[in-house]
Amino acid sequence: MAKKDRDTYEFRREDNGKIIRVSFTQMMEQDVSGFIKLPGGVAAKRVHSTHKVRILGSDRRQNATHRTHVSDSLGIGAGQLEEMEADRKLHGFNSTSFKQDPDVKGFFQAHFDSPQEWRRYVKHRGLEDHNGITCANPLAPGDFERAQQRVRGQQKINPNTNPARNKS
Repeated sequence: MAKKDRDTYEFRREDNGKIIRVSFTQMMEQDVSGFIKLPGGVAAKRVHSTHKVRILGSDRRQNATHRTHVSDSLGIGAGQLEEMEADRKLHGFNSTSFKQDPDVKGFFQAHFDSPQEWRRYVKHRGLEDHNGITCANPLAPGDFERAQQRVRGQQKINPNTNPARNKS
């Protein structure tokens, strides 16, 4: 990988669909949905390359090319690699691997060959997915409006303001 490739990040322009490369500083300006604003007001969304994987058993109904799930949050530091590899093998996570992060020396990202393997590993680690992307915790009515008010500073943050989270 050329130095140029390590220092830039791919984004797809919304106006013409072309892939562009931006600096780390520009990439860090992306919003939670992976969008940045380019000069002239054009939006661009972060793209990640896909990986070819071998499809076995019941997973044959998926496309032969699909994106491997890569997780930074389940990633580990170099000092944990030996212990976590032993744990991974002991508990039969054969479709899970830890690979060196191309951008952060000494950090290993967790790679999963399927969403099922990812969910199983998350459960094994005693964690839960609360980001809403997988609909494990969908937004309740009014969540979006309350978020807008908070961002604009019009509402105090109170953890009890969300009726969906209040289980009496």
